[in-house]
Amino acid sequence: MNASKLAQPARIFLATQARLGRWLILGTILAAHGGAYLALKASMVPTIIAPPEPREIFAMLIAPPTPPQPQVTPPQPAPPPPEPVPPPPKPVVQKPKPKPKPKRAEPVIPAPVLPPSETAITQEAVEPVVEPTPPAPAVVQADPAPPAPVAAPVAAPPPAGPRTISAVEYLVPPQPAYPPLSRRAGESGQVLLRILVNQAGRPEKVEVQKSSGYTRLDDAARAAAMRARFKPHRENGSAVAVYALVPVNFSIQ
Repeated sequence: MNASKLAQPARIFLATQARLGRWLILGTILAAHGGAYLALKASMVPTIIAPPEPREIFAMLIAPPTPPQPQVTPPQPAPPPPEPVPPPPKPVVQKPKPKPKPKRAEPVIPAPVLPPSETAITQEAVEPVVEPTPPAPAVVQADPAPPAPVAAPVAAPPPAGPRTISAVEYLVPPQPAYPPLSRRAGESGQVLLRILVNQAGRPEKVEVQKSSGYTRLDDAARAAAMRARFKPHRENGSAVAVYALVPVNFSIQ
């Protein structure tokens, strides 16, 4: 009983020592593996090597030598075909001309010779009488006729001036300003103006056809007419210049 109780702690001690030995062995193994791993990892760290500095390199491109090209002999032209030899001309056989037949000679009959008559012997040769030729009449040259009078050139008629019309259409009618002095003096009346309107409907010249009796009213009417604008007068589809008769009234009332 006592011996068994004494042996139990020894067994526990031995068991504990065995466990500690196993843990030590296991720790040693793990430490060895860890050291090997760290050494392997340290050996696997890449070493950064700085690249070398670039250097200038001069390169020259040399064209490769051109291979010699084979000389191509141009083809010789074909010889021209031989010209055809013309056949020899045929000999011309001249036919013998027929000999002309001799003409038959006609017999010549001699003319009879008559003895001269007595009248031919005794009559003398009479020379012909030549009458004198009368002189040709003298040709009298008449005096040349006087040249016809040259007609004087007819002068062209002067171009007709613008005609005068009484009916006119306004684009801007004349608006005369009543002179203050005339209003104070009680001057009134009608001014009849003769206005030259060009093709564009603008007044070019203003004349007093009939005065109102007051110079101030006439001048005011003339100034208002120069500021007016007219509708161009048309004849045969084209605008023409005309004279327009325009009355301008001045009334105080």
